[in-house]
Amino acid sequence: FRYSDYTIREYIRNFIMSKLETNTIDTVSGTSTLTIGSSNTSTIAFKSSASFTGLGNYAIEKIDEYHYGTEVTTTSATNYIDIAAGNTISFTPTSTNDIIVISGMNLVYVQNSAAGIGIGVMRGTSSTISSSDTVVARTGRHAIYVNAASNYTIASIEATDTGLSAGTTVYYEMFGMVHGSSGERKWNVNVSNATDQAKHKLIGVHYKYIGT
Repeated sequence: FRYSDYTIREYIRNFIMSKLETNTIDTVSGTSTLTIGSSNTSTIAFKSSASFTGLGNYAIEKIDEYHYGTEVTTTSATNYIDIAAGNTISFTPTSTNDIIVISGMNLVYVQNSAAGIGIGVMRGTSSTISSSDTVVARTGRHAIYVNAASNYTIASIEATDTGLSAGTTVYYEMFGMVHGSSGERKWNVNVSNATDQAKHKLIGVHYKYIGT
C-alpha cells in the first residue's frame, strides 16, 4: 500500500468494520486494560444462546416485585387461599440451569388461640394462578401457631426454583394457608401507618446461567 505516517498496526486499527471474525482479542504489548466500546457505544449485545467462561456461573437477568395492601380474611381451614388478587412476578428462563430466587413477607393476624396461619409461593405458566398450579414452597399451616388471642406478626418465606423450560414465561404469587376454624385469620393486614410494601411483598431475582 502507499506510504503514510501510519504504522501497519495503526493502519489496520483504523479500518471501519461491520463484522470482525477472530479467535482472540488482546491488548497491545505493555498494556493490561482492554476496553470494549467508547463514546459511540450505548449497548453491547451478545447472542442469546452464547455462553461465557471465566465470568462465574450466573448473572442477574431480571428483578421483579409486587406489593399489595388489601386485607384478606377467612375463618376456614385451607391449604390455599388467594391473598394476591392477581398480582404476580414473572420471568422467562433462558436455560434449564437458570435459577429464580424468591423472597416474600406478609403481615398476618390470628384472632383466637390454638389457631395456625402460614404462606406459600405458587408458580404457573399464566398470570392467572390457582390452587391447581405448582407449589414452589410453603411454610405450612402451623408456621405461626399462637396460644393467645389477637396476634399480629410477620410471616416470611424464601424459595429457589430451577429446572424450568427455556423460553417459557413463569409467574409467581404468594398464597395463604390456615389451620383450624377458630376465629379470623388475616393477611395483608391494615395496621396503623403500615405501607403496602410492609403488608404483602413478593420479590424475585432471575439468575441467568452463563456457563462455567
